[in-house]
Amino acid sequence: DFFGWLKKNNPIEDTVVIITSDHGVIRIDHSYLLFAAERRVPFIITGHGIRTNNPLRFEASIMDMAPTISYLLGIRYPERAAGRVFLEAIA
Repeated sequence: DFFGWLKKNNPIEDTVVIITSDHGVIRIDHSYLLFAAERRVPFIITGHGIRTNNPLRFEASIMDMAPTISYLLGIRYPERAAGRVFLEAIA
């Protein structure tokens, strides 16, 4: 439904959609000690300039999101940014 709405209401040819999440919570504990099952989260990226049928096969960090989004928008991100750009996903 979302992509149908996007095609109808927005120029999808110029759109990139990223679906991800923060860590899960196995126990109700918001300390910074994550359990192994909480360390992996979904990351789905699709749209203009994104490779198709190219699953990312490496460990990534939530800190990679800002540099990747900045890169796609053509915005400079801080040189000291801890994350990296998901160049493997970009066509």
